[in-house]
Amino acid sequence: MANLLHFVRDQAGLLRRLHTQLRPSRRLLVVEYEQGLPILWVPHPLPLARLVDLAPEAGFLAPSPVGTRRSPSSGRVLYAAVALRDP
Repeated sequence: MANLLHFVRDQAGLLRRLHTQLRPSRRLLVVEYEQGLPILWVPHPLPLARLVDLAPEAGFLAPSPVGTRRSPSSGRVLYAAVALRDP
């Protein structure tokens, strides 16, 4: 999922629904902005620390960071993290 979760108010609910759609031991790759304060284009930010808290509540193992990159369009830092579906 790239740049989707920051548009969803109930991120925990969406992660729970995604958990039900993945087979056991499958991966969820999340790409999001590493920011905490909302702005017009990122109304519900999901920094990595928050994803680490939400993922286990939704049935995923703690996400592992894959990397970061600065957005060429906004200059904001993006992260990528992988969370395994808990079998």
